[in-house]
Amino acid sequence: MYFRWEVTDVANTKQCPNGHFYDPNTYQSCPHCMGNGQIKSSKTPWVITVIAVIVALLSFLSFLGARNDGDELAEVIQELTETRKKLKEAEDTLANNEKAIDQVEEQMKDALVKSHRYDELCKILGRGTDSYHSNIPVLVLKPGGSVGKIPVYCKMDTTVRYNIAYVGLSVDNEQFQKYGSSTLSAKWSGKWNNSWTDLEVTSGSGNGVYFFVFTNDANSDQFSILVIVDENYR
Repeated sequence: MYFRWEVTDVANTKQCPNGHFYDPNTYQSCPHCMGNGQIKSSKTPWVITVIAVIVALLSFLSFLGARNDGDELAEVIQELTETRKKLKEAEDTLANNEKAIDQVEEQMKDALVKSHRYDELCKILGRGTDSYHSNIPVLVLKPGGSVGKIPVYCKMDTTVRYNIAYVGLSVDNEQFQKYGSSTLSAKWSGKWNNSWTDLEVTSGSGNGVYFFVFTNDANSDQFSILVIVDENYR
């Protein structure tokens, strides 16, 4: 029997906080505690620092991305505002065009009505008999001394006469003053050519609507001419 003694160099031995002894020349930390979670490696703080830097960098990049997204959103909102503005302008233009079209349609309807009335008047005005009539149904003058002529055909040996029937300018245009006073003046030309002569009509001041009723001394034949005095006439 014999005994083996293992001598440990106490001078080169280090004790860890958990009471373990180890050779610091061989190990940087206690080999008994490594890997069991009791003592962490000296590299751990560096790992944490690196991770923190990475997280901070990612956060900064995310902030930049969010800022860029905000700028793009602002541009989109501005473009949308401009588009809505242009759409509103287009809608207003369309509405104005439709209004203008409606006005033109109303003017056309009014013109058609007036044209129809004129045609109806032409069937009546200026038409007397074969021996006593005129070749125009309507005479239009501007106020202020304009002169127009009403041609009169008379195949009879008689005196030709006329009377002015004034149509008043009431709202409904139905006021009628037969053979009333008028600002119009008229006179015969005094010349005959193949049974034709002219009645020269001179306008007064202001607008007005008149009927010239032509009669004769030989019989009851008569006809009428409409005379309109309008400052808008060209």
